[in-house]
Amino acid sequence: SDGCTVAQMEAAIGPNTAGILFFARGAITPNTLSLADVVGVAQRNHIAVIVDAAGEVYPLEHMTSLPQSGADLICFGAKYVGSGHSTGILCGRRELVDAAHLNNFIGYEAYVNRAMGRGYKTDRQEIIATAVALREWLDMDHEERLQSQAARIQTILDGLAGLPHVTAQNVWDEENYAWMRLRIDLDEAALGKSVADVAAALKAGDPSIWVRTEGQHMVVVPHTLGEGETELVRDRLREVLS
Repeated sequence: SDGCTVAQMEAAIGPNTAGILFFARGAITPNTLSLADVVGVAQRNHIAVIVDAAGEVYPLEHMTSLPQSGADLICFGAKYVGSGHSTGILCGRRELVDAAHLNNFIGYEAYVNRAMGRGYKTDRQEIIATAVALREWLDMDHEERLQSQAARIQTILDGLAGLPHVTAQNVWDEENYAWMRLRIDLDEAALGKSVADVAAALKAGDPSIWVRTEGQHMVVVPHTLGEGETELVRDRLREVLS
């Protein structure tokens, strides 16, 4: 929580250290080492760097700059480009990607095989879906995608306008995040309801609406909403927050 220095990371490496896991999203946190610093430490100590790149899929330059950073393995969550939640993209040094591929046999019921287990299985449909989703993500008009998200959020904002003790806004870090989010802050004491109360009421409704709760505010992520669902979320939020 207090950050890390190059010297501290160097000192933490011992004979049983196989590599360094770098959380790409964490790089924006103050006092955190940059990926370049971590790669330098790893190379001096002859160990690998694995980058958890999860949702680092926009701006698109992230998807090329990370594999070119000198890190040994980079892992993207394919759900962030529109594939299934159980899929991902692993890239980097060929020999390490090949080593990861050795874990693809899932016949765990055969004791002698010592396999990883079916929980790690990705089927052929998911692989095809990931390839198609990645191609579409790289080719799509992202300005249009973001305008659509902004319009959905504005629809909900308009529905919440005028509600006492409720403040809402579109929050989006253009340089570090692929999706816009709606943040709703509550004056819990004046409203007479906590964020947890509101979230529970939304979840218990029909249809059930799930929001992310963070302290005295909640977050709505609208990019997966289908036709008519934005208005449904707007109306339920207004009902519960009134």
